[in-house]
Formats: sequence, C-alpha cells, structure tokens
Amino acid sequence: MRLVGLLALCVASPALASPEPLGAAVEEMSRRPDPGHTSEPVEIHDDAPRLHWRLAIAMRGTGSFAVGAAPNDRVAVVPALDVRVQRALGPMLVGGHVSAGAPAWYGEHEVALSVDTERVLRERADAARISISAGADAGVAFLFFDAPPETSSPDALEYWGLLVRARAQLHVLWPMPTGKRIGFVAGGGIAVSDARYIEVVQGAPHGEGTRVEPSAEFGLEVRL
Repeated sequence: MRLVGLLALCVASPALASPEPLGAAVEEMSRRPDPGHTSEPVEIHDDAPRLHWRLAIAMRGTGSFAVGAAPNDRVAVVPALDVRVQRALGPMLVGGHVSAGAPAWYGEHEVALSVDTERVLRERADAARISISAGADAGVAFLFFDAPPETSSPDALEYWGLLVRARAQLHVLWPMPTGKRIGFVAGGGIAVSDARYIEVVQGAPHGEGTRVEPSAEFGLEVRL
C-alpha cells in the first residue's frame, strides 16, 4: 500500500514527474568551471626579434705541436685576427671565416668553412641573450712562426695544409635600439693540421706531418 501511495504522489506532482529539473541541474553543473582547469588560452611572450646573420671579429691565440716524427717538430704559439660570417638556417649557423696573423710571417692565416649548432639559454627583447654553441671548421691554413723573409732564424717554422677544428663558444649579446644585438664571444677549440712544411731561409727540409693546435679566442659579435 505504501508503494502505491508513493507512485500516486509522483503522478500527482508534475514538478517531481517532469525530467526538466534534473536536466537543468546537469546543464548547470556542466557550465561550472573546473577549479583545476582554465579555458583561457596560454599566451607565449616571444617578443625577441629573429636574427639571421652572425658577424664576429675575434683575436685568437693558437699553439702548434707536432705529433710523432716530423721534419720540423718545433712548438709555436701564434696570434691571429679572425673574421667569421654565418647565416642562421634553422638551428644551424652556416658560413665561413678568414683569419690572418700580424705581421705576415708571424701568425696563422686561414680560410675555412664553418658550421655551428647553437643552444639559447636565455633570450628576451629587453635583456642579454645568452647562448652556447658547438661547431667545426674545415679549410686550409698557413702558419708562420719567427720566419721573416729577410733574416735567417733557427727557430723558424713554416707550413701549410688542410685543417679541421672543433670549437665551443659562449655568446652574450645585448639589445641595440635597432633591434639587433651586440656583445662578446669567447671560446676555444682544438684543430688537427696536415702540415706540409715549407723550406725556409736556413734550408729546413721539406716534408709532411700531423700537428695538433689548441686555440682560445675572445672578440666582438653582432647579430643582424
């Protein structure tokens, strides 16, 4: 009898019999925001301008050491002024560089192609851009150590040959009013040179040998 009475009460009450209150409640709950989720889009602040060219002018000091038997096993430490130009292609920097010693008979002269991969540690439009890079050079180098042409020196060392170098560098660049960046580059590298020795004034013998050449550099860099 109680069950019959409850059924009769539901039939008599349209508010209970209609499914509208239940549907409205479900719709209301679906409209309530999830406290752990936001529907607002995430905004990425990427206001740093895209820079495509790298120009670096640096002083480089290079040491040269013979490996194994060599016609001339003298050790040399020579300077060079290096100019490097590269173009950004995706994550890579591709280009080349030219370096020259001063005076001409004391230093390393080099022409090579360069490729680098760079990792940006920090980049904002209003702050210093900090990055590190690893790269390689491949080209032809000439090294002259204490070998002026007008004199004879027992310490003279002259050779040319193919050269391959691995490099690592740190770049710290500040924004300019034009939107470009300027700063410094510092780093070091290690090269292997297939040396072909040149006959010098005192008559050192010709020949070939392998030389290892560590280097360090510091200079000015601009990103355009």
